[in-house]
Amino acid sequence: MYRYLSFLAIVFVSLSACTNQSSMPQNTGQGDQKNSPNQKESKQSPVLAPELQNSQNYQSCIQEQTQYCAAKAGNELAREKNDTKFCEYIGDETQVENCKFGIIFGNALKEKNSKRCEDIKNKDQQKSCVLAIEENIALESGDIKNCEKIATVIQKYQDTDAASGSVSSAITNHVENCKFNILQKSGTFSKKDCEQIQDEFIKEECMVFAETPSKETPSKETPSKETPSKETPSQ
Repeated sequence: MYRYLSFLAIVFVSLSACTNQSSMPQNTGQGDQKNSPNQKESKQSPVLAPELQNSQNYQSCIQEQTQYCAAKAGNELAREKNDTKFCEYIGDETQVENCKFGIIFGNALKEKNSKRCEDIKNKDQQKSCVLAIEENIALESGDIKNCEKIATVIQKYQDTDAASGSVSSAITNHVENCKFNILQKSGTFSKKDCEQIQDEFIKEECMVFAETPSKETPSKETPSKETPSKETPSQ
């Protein structure tokens, strides 16, 4: 329901692909050392043939492991120090930007300040950051009126709806979903509350989850008051 949390996953996507590759070249040699005690000394310090060291596959493997370790260490250090300058140590441009996004977005979310997102160079990531922060602020406020601020963000970045390619459709989608999310978070809401939603599809969905007004409940129990009056003639 709350899409803004999903953006944090971007930071780690580029790292996960290398995880399974980092341990491949070393396990076989260690297993042979245990099974062949007489060859222990020679396998502790293997001498690789120049042809192997210079091969494209070997060099590619080394580069992948180096990049994986640099990205992992850079991200962890940047989070620990809460400083994007440590992201620069990673080297790979895409992973550097993802690392910075994670730090900046985390601080913006903590401070509830979407202006912090302007430090993100990538416009798509900057837009995602601002939208997520503004949606989160509106959600925590519990005030549906705050959802209207999201429209300003979409207009600024000329964000378009994926289906229609329209800015107005994107505004409707984000703003009306924001209203519905606030009603859902409140725990209890009526069909009258759903009338504040302008999009018909989202409004219908809201109506499904809306509770019956509490005023209707006593009217169903009123017949129970007539029970004593029916018993008096029998006495």
